[in-house]
Amino acid sequence: MASIIISQDLKSGYLLGATPQKQQASELFGAFSSAFFIALAVFMLGEAFGFGSKEIPAPQATLMKTVVDGVLQANLPWNLVLIGASFAVVAELLSVPSLPFAVGIYLPLSTMTPVFVGGVIKYYVQKRQQTKTEDIAEKQTDTGVLMSSGLIAGEGIMGVIIAAYAVIAGSKPEGFSFGAVGITGEIISFIVFCILGLFIFRLATKKIA
Repeated sequence: MASIIISQDLKSGYLLGATPQKQQASELFGAFSSAFFIALAVFMLGEAFGFGSKEIPAPQATLMKTVVDGVLQANLPWNLVLIGASFAVVAELLSVPSLPFAVGIYLPLSTMTPVFVGGVIKYYVQKRQQTKTEDIAEKQTDTGVLMSSGLIAGEGIMGVIIAAYAVIAGSKPEGFSFGAVGITGEIISFIVFCILGLFIFRLATKKIA
């Protein structure tokens, strides 16, 4: 697999007029620079908010930490491990992919709810695309992928920017001075969430010339 990727990479570079030496230098620069900035972003997020906190719950990292600590200290909760393995076996017997099923179990409901709603929207969009030409359906799918990617990337970039500000300023930003709490805040959040879902659905089903 790696040889195929490398050969395709070299072929693409050849078509663009690049030499293997320049390609290798560019790939090394990209690997080192991305590793540096990823480590810097993780460091700033940890310093500003702390992993495992309310701002960055990091369920996957917390899960791996629990497993590693349990193995090293010989106190792994084997009953929970066996229960999880049983769930995976049952899921596979029912032809349900065990990995996404497991992810849906350990992620918090606040994270899985928008994922579920997005999947429902995608399902209905694809049902409506069956009556359209392949070209229009492909453009609409690309539009949805680009928008969802932009939302995810934008949230991550803003989180890093806020973390950088918190590290430089020495304190977390307080945010807006107004807000709704309790049941009022939950109702407002639900309404905004529904409006966003409706907007995404209408955007995805919009006719593209």
